[in-house]
Amino acid sequence: MYQQIALFDEDNIQQFLACLRLRPMHVEFAQTAITSLYIDGMVNASTVLDILSLCSGVKYLALMVDIYPDIEDHSPIWRALDHLPLASLALYGGVHFINSISTFRRLKHITHLDLIDSGVVMKSNTGLHSLDNLTFNPPLSVA
Repeated sequence: MYQQIALFDEDNIQQFLACLRLRPMHVEFAQTAITSLYIDGMVNASTVLDILSLCSGVKYLALMVDIYPDIEDHSPIWRALDHLPLASLALYGGVHFINSISTFRRLKHITHLDLIDSGVVMKSNTGLHSLDNLTFNPPLSVA
């Protein structure tokens, strides 16, 4: 029950966080039971940090968000992602990184990575080469 959570904008996430914080039992639930998290829409970086720190057992994460400010190389969001036991990660093209992925220990265990921006894959300095558990499937071209 409630292992998979989908949240669609800043207000939706804030309501979910407020509900979880009502009781310690709810926080414990978020830390242990939520294994899949889908976040979509325009979201503040601080809100993404809040939800990722609370839902610390997430194995399957889709960040399909326009985050303000952008996730750059030194963003605390990369550290938050590295604390999750992720097996699968989907990132929208609005998420910017160059070498961040290669500097974090747990991100190296990802077996499934979707980058919804084929341009990221074509860059030579993304750090993707350090993700030894991945196989590369080039993006499909649209005819």
